[in-house]
Amino acid sequence: MWVYLWLLLDWTGYHAEPPHSEIPAVVEEYFGEESSRALGVFWCESLHRPTAVSSTDDHGLTQISREYWSASMDHIWDRRYEVETSVHMARLIWTWGELKFGDGWLLWTCGRIP
Repeated sequence: MWVYLWLLLDWTGYHAEPPHSEIPAVVEEYFGEESSRALGVFWCESLHRPTAVSSTDDHGLTQISREYWSASMDHIWDRRYEVETSVHMARLIWTWGELKFGDGWLLWTCGRIP
């Protein structure tokens, strides 16, 4: 019985339109070759919910930390729940991490998972 239920749910999920279908294209625009990794990290962080807020005060699709990044991104912080702005912020942070640590994904908890 449960097997059939899971198969039905799986089929329905596969054939359903994602709630924010613009996310892959925006991520591709900003991350290029890193898009697959970015989509995985952002899914792990927020389940691709643009309005996600974590218990540690991380915000948006890409879970940007208010404590660490709001001051340096104050000119766009108010738009952190918009898909493109969130991805843009993540790209800036990722680029900084690449320069500083050699791996921009280290700045996201889910990015540290191999």
